[in-house]
Amino acid sequence: MTDSNNNKIESIDKIIIFIIFFIFILAILGTIWWVNYKRRIEINNLINTYNSIQYSNYKYNKEDKTIYFYKDAEHISKYKCIQECFIDELQSEQFVFANEDLIYISEGNKFIIYNAKTNKKIFVLDEFPKATTIKEYGIITKNNKKGIIDETGKIISDFQYDNISTIDNYIITYLDGNIYVYDTTMKLLDMEKTNTNNIDDLVLLSNEEKITIIITTQNSSISIIYKYNKKGNNFIK
Repeated sequence: MTDSNNNKIESIDKIIIFIIFFIFILAILGTIWWVNYKRRIEINNLINTYNSIQYSNYKYNKEDKTIYFYKDAEHISKYKCIQECFIDELQSEQFVFANEDLIYISEGNKFIIYNAKTNKKIFVLDEFPKATTIKEYGIITKNNKKGIIDETGKIISDFQYDNISTIDNYIITYLDGNIYVYDTTMKLLDMEKTNTNNIDDLVLLSNEEKITIIITTQNSSISIIYKYNKKGNNFIK
């Protein structure tokens, strides 16, 4: 057999070995892909059985005192409850965040705002944040003091007021016997001394020209009325 024929045979052998090796690698990669694909399908099917959150794309599963959060078939974070906790349905007046990572958790007699993406407890509140007439703002309460939070979870006004209410695009607050009127940027428009402490509620009425502020005091049937001029941005004396 000539050297030329020997070289041809060697070349053919190398090609055959390369093809066998290539097929072997493809078989391994295909097996890995198939195993991962089946596993992902199984995980998806399992997660689909978990609980949905009404205002978010997250799903969750609670085991004992731990809540596990999932998104797009991935485990994102877990919240370990100190007391009995659960994720409740939205209440009729409850504020909804535009940031779907922010989840409400009821724990004991407190309401937690939890960031499922960063796995951080953002706020511990006395009650769930309440929606206002200003869509992007909610009223939050901590240690019986009220503040304002926006739809991204940013504090607009810290916990300092005895009472907060809104009407149209006005924010009305009550603190230490005084009524404060703000615009939506929390710019102070005017304030009025009431010489009244321990109020029970602020009731607001509005027309094109003015806002009527009705204060009811605790342990009293007396209501005190104040009027605010929208055009002049001042209280009517």
